[in-house]
Amino acid sequence: MDILSYPFSKTYSGLTSFFSLEYLVLFLPFALFVYFITPSKVKKYLLLILSYLFFGLISGKLVAYISLTTTSAFFF
Repeated sequence: MDILSYPFSKTYSGLTSFFSLEYLVLFLPFALFVYFITPSKVKKYLLLILSYLFFGLISGKLVAYISLTTTSAFFF
């Protein structure tokens, strides 16, 4: 196990990078397909949901980080 995947060893370790094969073959095509069939009014919310899903697949702790980031960016 290399040092970069060590923090993610307790979760699905295939999606630890935007350049991983699992991301490029599974998650990205799914996200693009759903994005392009979604009406334009809700695309920004879909991107937020997909971001939460991606971070959730990597680690549950990252969902707390992205929710804190989203909330602070909204209010500031």
